[in-house]
Parts: sequence; structure tokens; C-alpha cells
Amino acid sequence: MGEKGNQAVVQLGSARAERGQRAEGWWEIGRRTNNTPIQAPVIIVNGANPGPALWIQNAIHGDEYDGAVGIWRMLEQVNPATLNGALICLPVLNASAFEARSRVSPIDFLDVNRVFPGDPTTTYTPRLARLVLETIPQLADVMIDLHGGGNEFRVAWYTIFHDEDNEAGRLSRELSLAAGPKYVWASRQPWLENALFTRLTRQGIAAMLVECGGEGRLLEENTHAHAVSLLNMLRHLRMIDGAVDDFGKPERVLLNNLDFFHCTQGGFITSYVQVGEEVSLGQPLMLIRDEFGREVETIVSTADNAVVIGLHTMGITTGGAQVGQLALKA
Repeated sequence: MGEKGNQAVVQLGSARAERGQRAEGWWEIGRRTNNTPIQAPVIIVNGANPGPALWIQNAIHGDEYDGAVGIWRMLEQVNPATLNGALICLPVLNASAFEARSRVSPIDFLDVNRVFPGDPTTTYTPRLARLVLETIPQLADVMIDLHGGGNEFRVAWYTIFHDEDNEAGRLSRELSLAAGPKYVWASRQPWLENALFTRLTRQGIAAMLVECGGEGRLLEENTHAHAVSLLNMLRHLRMIDGAVDDFGKPERVLLNNLDFFHCTQGGFITSYVQVGEEVSLGQPLMLIRDEFGREVETIVSTADNAVVIGLHTMGITTGGAQVGQLALKA
């Protein structure tokens, strides 16, 4: 791993921090219909001492809020005078989607984290993807991507890395384990080929995701998990002092795939399980009732030795919608 955090000046957009300083500013990522800039907020901490440079982003999906608070809380414990390296933090990356309180931008309704490497000649979302993918390697050695369940889901605290056999893949694994959650997903799934963390890892930039929270809310347990994850990774990289907090937990549980489960009927949802609960094949997960209270569908686990990693937590659903995710143990 290089040490791009050994720069006299770190700048992104209007945020410019000299060594030993913190700076805030804005980064233009697109243009609205009236040609005013769409801007993402940027916080840079350029440490007084050399070390790695971390790009930390939240809200690539605009309805995932928990990580922003995690970034703020982490920064409260970082002193530029003693930091080894640099932090480039974006609490709200996809500003257009964030303004709409939506996973995707209303400009083109595309998912940024499914269109990398992007395309600078098309609409807002592919342009943003290309801009991010080209900018990160210029400024950072490591990318940390914070996620949650959005407005309709709650997800467990877990981490994801692309299981690539290179130096970046190995560091991504180390950071995913150091972050602290019980569950760690070593991903090689084809449907994540166009995700940012996959692309960067293959390019030699360590990259990983932290997942926790959702439901359109900011709950203490979820924002705390994001902050702790970030601080643990900074300690692992020796950017700040202190030992990694393992919470006294047993050995981490590795996951190797997700199974998205859907309903066939619409109606009112009663969940039988909680996020983070381990389930077996055929175990009832949810009940769907119609407007008259009749039971129209029972959704059962499609896998054995699995973990409920995400749940749809709104009280109603439409037929065919995704209502949860099972994580399969490695």
C-alpha cells in the first residue's frame, strides 16, 4: 500500500487542507436542469505525519444516512496534529439522490453502485460513477464505503470486501475483519462486478463496505457501529493510537453470498425473525395478510445455516417485491 497521505496539501473541490489542518468544502459532481451545481460536502483532515490516505464516503445511495453520523463521530476523535496520513470524507456523496430522499437520483433513476466504471458522455449517474472512479486513485490508498438499509430496510452490522488475490484484496479483508462486526462477507458475486469496491480492488486500491442501519432513521446503535468501524480501521492502519476493539467477540463469521427473498403476494407483513438472526432451511420468516386479514403467503428460508442480514421493515409490500436478504455462511 502506498502512502498518498504524505502530501503537503490535500484538495478535493473547494476543500483544501495543508499538513496538520482540517478543511471543509464542496465538490461539484453534476449539474441541475437550471445549470446550478450539484455538490457533495467534503471534509479533509491532512495529518501532520505521513501515512495512508483514506477516502471515506457515505450515501452513494441517497437514502442511507447512518454513515454520515458515523463519519462525524469518528472525526471528533481525530486530531490533525497527531494523525498519520489523511482522511478525505464525503458524508453525502450522491447529493441528487439525497435531496430526493431516494436510493437513486430522480434525474435518471440509476443505481450508482451498479454502473461502474461509468460513462462521462451520458446521464448524471454514470457521469458520477466515472468521476468517483477516476478521482479516488489520485487521492487515496484505501476506499471505505458506508451503507445502510435505506428507507424501507434494516440491515445487520456487517462488512463486505471483494475476495481478490492481490495486495489490495488482502488489505480489504484485513480491514473488513478489523472493523469489528461478527459477520464479514467475502464477495465474488457476478452481480457486484460493477460495484465500486470490486472495481477499485481489481485496480489495486483496497476497498470495502460497512453495512448497518436503515429504516430512514438515525438510531444510536447503528450510527455508533459506523463510527466504531471507522475508528477500528484507522487503528489497524496505525493512523491513530490505540488497539482495535474486538468487543470480546468470538472469531468472525465469514459469508460467501446473499440470497434475496421476495414475496409473491402483496399485503401486510408480519416478521417472525430479526435482523442478525440465524435460520435454517424451511423456517418461516414472514407472513403476508390481505386487507381482510386473511393469510395469503408464508415466506420461508430458502437456505440452511444462513443469517437474516436484511429485512423489509415497512408494514406493507407489493407482490413480487424484495422483502429481505439471507447471508450464506462460507
